[in-house]
Amino acid sequence: RGTVLEAPNLAWHGLDLAAGLGAGLDVPVHVANDANAIALAELGLSEPPGRSLLVVKVGHGVGAGLVLDGHLVLGDRFAAGEIGHVVVDPDGEACPCRRAGCLERVIAAPRLRRRAGRGDAVAEHTAAGQRLGEALAPVISTLNLPEVVLSGPLDVLDETVRAAALAAIRNRT
Repeated sequence: RGTVLEAPNLAWHGLDLAAGLGAGLDVPVHVANDANAIALAELGLSEPPGRSLLVVKVGHGVGAGLVLDGHLVLGDRFAAGEIGHVVVDPDGEACPCRRAGCLERVIAAPRLRRRAGRGDAVAEHTAAGQRLGEALAPVISTLNLPEVVLSGPLDVLDETVRAAALAAIRNRT
């Protein structure tokens, strides 16, 4: 209905985004999670119509859009795919969700860029990719997903990250 129930990165809780945007625009407003919108776009681009896939969107945060048998999965309170707050490093950086070591703290674009700029970029990207793969492996295995699409800046989701994620997925599934 256009209300953002919860977006911890942005400190949004119960924000009626559609009404706020609609007040200043003379067009209908539809609010959608970016990862879900990308998943729907991917679904519409090719056959078969009943395909299943997971889109992982990395940017300011990390989220996922999940399509099973041609249908977008929204989940309870529209939170299916919110993998950014899966703990991958219990000793890691504190997160606005009140946990530590969430996937977002490891691979979100601003954080990974900052760490890579201060040290060994290849090592940082390899570690981030490994954590991403570790978080994705049980989802891929449980849902028997044949396809995972990574979406985000190329400097963050470079070949080092992709290769490390794929190796971790293969090692765990």
